[in-house]
This record gives sequence, structure tokens and C-alpha cells, in this order.
Amino acid sequence: MNFSVDQVDADKRFINFRHRWLRDGRPRETAIFDGDSSKETYHFAALSNRNILGIVSYFRKNNEHFPDDHKSYQLRSMAVDSMYRKQKIGKRILDDSLAFLQSKEIDLIWCNARQESWRFYQQYGFKSIGDYFLIPDVGQHILMYKYL
Repeated sequence: MNFSVDQVDADKRFINFRHRWLRDGRPRETAIFDGDSSKETYHFAALSNRNILGIVSYFRKNNEHFPDDHKSYQLRSMAVDSMYRKQKIGKRILDDSLAFLQSKEIDLIWCNARQESWRFYQQYGFKSIGDYFLIPDVGQHILMYKYL
């Protein structure tokens, strides 16, 4: 499949995709995150013929589990349309976006990975810390990180 991974804005289409795949059944406003429009936030989308196949966002945010001397970003809202899963789209989004972040001298990425996704992140070099914890209305998560 032919597609590109591009840096994008958190526009209506992006938020609608995030809502459909990560916040379905909840109000659309739950798919709008603090910091979405910050100049320090980066959003990426896998695009094919202007159709969004997958997304990921990175927010400038420290985490108490890591020293403050790192330029830390939180990975949030990674999703791939169910029709396109198992086609390496998630891998490509992650590879391309992390290469971009590394070029910006960002050295630590962390995320609260959903229980069903931790193996995906582990496969790409993320390590976990601690036990699973519940994010209300979303599900079980585990803290994961990767140094770039």
C-alpha cells in the first residue's frame, strides 16, 4: 500500500479520527487534548489519497519517573484504522515520527500504553516501568519509555 507519514495539525479530520478509534462512545470533546495546538506538540498522520490511515501525537511533558534533564515527550493517541492494521502502518508512523523527534534533539519518549498495545511498543524498543494501572473510561495501561 502506498502512503506517506506527514506532520499535520490537530484539525477536525485528525480529531475525528482520534475520536473514532480511541474515544468511541464518549463525547467528541474527550478526543481534544490540552496542548493539541501548542507549538511544542507534534502530530503525524499516515495518509493515502488524503485519507487518514493512522495517527500519533507527541506532547512536551516531563514524567516523575525520569530525570528532568531529558527533553521528554509523551506519545499519545496512536491509532490505525482497523481496515489497515497488520500492514506495518503503525511501525512506519512510529519509525518516521521518532526519527523526526530525534532530529529535534528530543531524547526521551514515554507513554501510557494500553494493555493490548504494550507488545507493539516493546517490539520497537520501549521498556515498561511498574504495573498496570487503570485510566478511567479508557482501560488498563502501563508506563513505557524509549531513549532516542
